Amino acid sequence: MARMLDEQYVIGICTKGTRPTLDLFLEKFAPILREHAQNVRIVIAVNGDGDLVLPENPNVLIVREPRIGIAHARNRVLQEIGPNENLIFIDDDEYPDHEWFSNLIAAHKEFPDDLIVGPVREVDSAGQVVKDSKIRPISNLPTGTLRKTAATNNLLIPPTALKSGFVYFDLFFNHGGSDSDLSFRLINRGFKIRWVSDAIMYEVEDSDRENVEWAYGRDRRNAAIYSVAIKRNSTFKFMMMYFVKKLLQFSLYSILQFTGKSNRRKFELYKISLKSLFSGKQTS
Repeated sequence: MARMLDEQYVIGICTKGTRPTLDLFLEKFAPILREHAQNVRIVIAVNGDGDLVLPENPNVLIVREPRIGIAHARNRVLQEIGPNENLIFIDDDEYPDHEWFSNLIAAHKEFPDDLIVGPVREVDSAGQVVKDSKIRPISNLPTGTLRKTAATNNLLIPPTALKSGFVYFDLFFNHGGSDSDLSFRLINRGFKIRWVSDAIMYEVEDSDRENVEWAYGRDRRNAAIYSVAIKRNSTFKFMMMYFVKKLLQFSLYSILQFTGKSNRRKFELYKISLKSLFSGKQTS
């Protein structure tokens, strides 16, 4: 990476213990860590009592979060971030494209006060991108596009956001959705989330997930989480607009559901969205 860094960056990773993909990330990221040892470090939060043994490295900090749940683990990473550091969250089952870090930083320099989110693409065991992935569909959005939400699997959060007091992971979503909740909270406080198309992370294909039934189960969970996050963070006006949109979709697909399985499942998703919006619970 030719660019000299003039800011501090922390890669934050939450894990339950040893994973081959975590080792692979550390291996591929090692040259950047060596080149920019004064500006880049890694914080790994081990959630629970899982084993994690890594070669000693002064730029890699391993901390433990005994309280189980992804929100607890993400908050543990936040505790280690300094006042002028940029935090880059990734998952423990990913590894970077060779230009990932430089492209992410370039987007951050273009939009220094915005959150920057990049794509995660599923790859098979040979390292080839899965074009028709059910869990990681490929997006062709241009860099700079504003997004409504962002997952913490490839996300840069700048110091301006970290210092705002609004960056935390709500324990209400301790088992999923705390990153969506964070996105809505920050957008409602005036922050922006921007897409960067070429800062790519790769996730190794999981055969157990690459089927229609698993994808549908995920969509059911996400429909509930999204509605609850909106209810907890949005203005009354926005929530009513969301409600009307879902009600119209629900009404349309209450008829179309009889035309095939795909439309019947869409009807179920809209029903879950409305139910969760009313109850404020992640009911799927």
